[in-house]
Amino acid sequence: MEITWSCSFPILSPAQEQRARSIVFPGSECWSKRDWGAEPTDYHKLELEQRTYIERSASAATVNIAQIKKIRSAILLNQCPWKFSGANVQEIRERKSKLFEMAIGRHLTTCGVAFQTEAQQRVEQLQKTYRLKATPDFLLERPCRINGVVCNWVEVKGIYGCGFWEEMKSWNPSKKCFAQVQRYTEQFGPGALVLKYGFGDRFRAQVCDGVLLLDASPVLLPGYPPDQAVAIKSDQAQHCPVSQKRKSVPLDRCPCGYYRHPQPPRHFSKKDMRHCCRCCRLSNGKRHGGHCLGL
Repeated sequence: MEITWSCSFPILSPAQEQRARSIVFPGSECWSKRDWGAEPTDYHKLELEQRTYIERSASAATVNIAQIKKIRSAILLNQCPWKFSGANVQEIRERKSKLFEMAIGRHLTTCGVAFQTEAQQRVEQLQKTYRLKATPDFLLERPCRINGVVCNWVEVKGIYGCGFWEEMKSWNPSKKCFAQVQRYTEQFGPGALVLKYGFGDRFRAQVCDGVLLLDASPVLLPGYPPDQAVAIKSDQAQHCPVSQKRKSVPLDRCPCGYYRHPQPPRHFSKKDMRHCCRCCRLSNGKRHGGHCLGL
């Protein structure tokens, strides 16, 4: 079987990645730990003038704004890992990662590719050998050609493949995935690594042979900004009674900078639907509930 996987995110050169770093953190070479700690992890908590400067500079440098945001997060994770270690942050990250993984699985199913999920692999390995080995997100039952390259497995990462190899710490996701894909290649042969926001040229040079790099272009919602949710509904929403489903509204910006809710909850009033959440409306954009699109 052979499938075509379209990739629309640009592959950034080292010069473009360095330019992206200077855009999001100008003059950071002289920063102290206190300066790094004062930087908000959420892009939308930056001042409006700073966000406008970043977006205009990204457009002038022909760099995707979603990739710039992820480069910013990767650099902050290197400098301030404690800012990403809260229970709420981990829960949101795991939920987004799971939704993205499910979207890739549905895309593979739509293309007619049969596979075993990570949970199915674990059950089978424990039944046969009573020990766990390498378990990629999707282990293909038959080898499949993706863009002309034979693949036996597919690993999914909701990150940008950052090329700042020398500066990346061991806990950085861009660096942790190298050891993972190397184990998968040694055990199952060649495979594919899907990075949600694409990758840089230096990242591609560091990946071991036999790994095909892809981005998440086939599963992103058409018309949505590339840093928003993938085209997938949760199982809870699919099995929800028709009487409880809410009518979708267009996805556009709230005055605070976040996106308005595409499927407003039942407790939303007509005034709430003009904002990203009720907390935003009541506080005039100063507080949010923590689940607004754009986080």
